[in-house]
Amino acid sequence: MVRLDFWIFGYRILHCESSSDRARLMLALMRRGLPSASFGEQDLLIRERDFLRNKEFIKGQNCEIEDNPRGIQPLFRRALRQRVSIFALVVAVALNLLASTVIWDVRVSGCERLSESFVEKALESVGVAVGTPWRRLNTGRAETALLAEYPDIGWVSINRLGSIAYVSVREADRPPLVFPEVGYSNVVAASDCIITDISVTSGYAAVRVGEVVKRGDVLISGIPPAGSEGKACHASGSVLGAVDDLISVEIPSDSIEKTYGEGIKSGLSIKILNFSLNIFKIYRNSASECVIIKNNENCRLFGKYDIPVTFIHEYSVPYTETRRELEPARLVELASRRMREAILARTERGELIRAQTEGSFSDGGYSMTTRVTVIEEVGRDSHITAQ
Repeated sequence: MVRLDFWIFGYRILHCESSSDRARLMLALMRRGLPSASFGEQDLLIRERDFLRNKEFIKGQNCEIEDNPRGIQPLFRRALRQRVSIFALVVAVALNLLASTVIWDVRVSGCERLSESFVEKALESVGVAVGTPWRRLNTGRAETALLAEYPDIGWVSINRLGSIAYVSVREADRPPLVFPEVGYSNVVAASDCIITDISVTSGYAAVRVGEVVKRGDVLISGIPPAGSEGKACHASGSVLGAVDDLISVEIPSDSIEKTYGEGIKSGLSIKILNFSLNIFKIYRNSASECVIIKNNENCRLFGKYDIPVTFIHEYSVPYTETRRELEPARLVELASRRMREAILARTERGELIRAQTEGSFSDGGYSMTTRVTVIEEVGRDSHITAQ
């Protein structure tokens, strides 16, 4: 049985030599984001628009392609070309005019600190939302209301292009947050290190460059040295230190290889504007033995005009797992890749100045260790009570 959306928008039949060829073709199409449907024992159906856009890819597969498309839209197109071209033009113009009377999409740009979802909710509160008729919207009044109600927005411009509202936003400049000082504090070492640089904003330096310090040692003191005329304060500043660390990764000698089977369509829903409707959905007791693939398919009228209708296809692809022994070279390659990722994560907020790597094989696999030295910020606040 042919699906309703395939009948409406047109489809092609792909003939495969066997059911296994059909399964491989369906998986290849799903990985490319192309929805398909089984037809008989050895055939697949594919949307006409997807076929035209991916003709070369589909021709390279092991299948025969039906020459003429089927469905309502291809039939309607042939009728338009033969008899009712003027009528089709009038209908298209009418639909285009009807579509341009309401907002079908809101596109926001210029957000950095604010999220687009926050701006969209703010726009909705002043009447700029999907489904709002343009004749009821006063963009100048909406801009003024938005600036008055949301101080985080410093400037906004709402422009219309067809049925789409384009909103440009500039965020308001915020003054830096100033936290009041509570009591007194020291800056202490967060880890064992060698001091490489110290810059005091307030307080009194307790160490010098080149000194070795332990975790918890005072680096910048909020208490003045004995005999000085200074006052206790909230110590602050920047202290850099060379920190030694050990990074280890282990790769087991075997890996799990997945073999995928034939994809099964497990769900279909339609989204119209902001409303979603589930056509059908197959629920499973567990999703551990399959991969769920979702594909969003936007609709176009006559292949030219965007309409706010999206088909959401969901496929369930089962797989089996088998264990496979890895070659020594492959173990070293995987360990090296994981070690690079671990070093990048460790040095994200510092500068790597030295690294020494060793590796060894064992019955369980391969282990790799790297001793790194990183220059990073080592100071942290530690509140004290002045005597």
